[in-house]
Amino acid sequence: MTKKKSYSDIPVANHMCYGASEKNLNSSVKDTVSDGSKIIVEDPAELFEDNFLVEELTLEEKTLPQLGIDPDENKALDDKIRQWSDGKQGNIRSLLSTLQYVLWPGSGWKPVPLVDIIEGPAVKRSYQRALLCLHPDKLQQKGVGSDRRFIAQQVFDILQDAWTHFNSLGS
Repeated sequence: MTKKKSYSDIPVANHMCYGASEKNLNSSVKDTVSDGSKIIVEDPAELFEDNFLVEELTLEEKTLPQLGIDPDENKALDDKIRQWSDGKQGNIRSLLSTLQYVLWPGSGWKPVPLVDIIEGPAVKRSYQRALLCLHPDKLQQKGVGSDRRFIAQQVFDILQDAWTHFNSLGS
């Protein structure tokens, strides 16, 4: 035979009840529920402090499980991207002219010689073409694999930063 608990026996957090609340000096919360009954709840923070461990995840730790990428494979991809971008941070022309070395075959990117992107409008056109190859929505439409989405996301972010830098110089 199961014993039913009354409302006063069930611990309830303050934010879960509709009604007026008042906090007593002993840090318990007294809450009036819409049916008129009173609920006294000890400090809600005390209920959870021993039961949970909160850990801040890095951006990489948040995105890798979503993309389904093995951490070892991620390290290899990350090294490849870092090798490509080293010394080129903020240099959109250099990044665009070497983009084919970090992208996969069939990505849709056609190599652009550095001499073809000297002028500002040519840089803008190449940057926009790169975004069409790398944009997450476009990749999803094409059904690209998780490792390629990871590469595209990282390269997309690097190119966006370089584009912001390029525009700040007024080039």
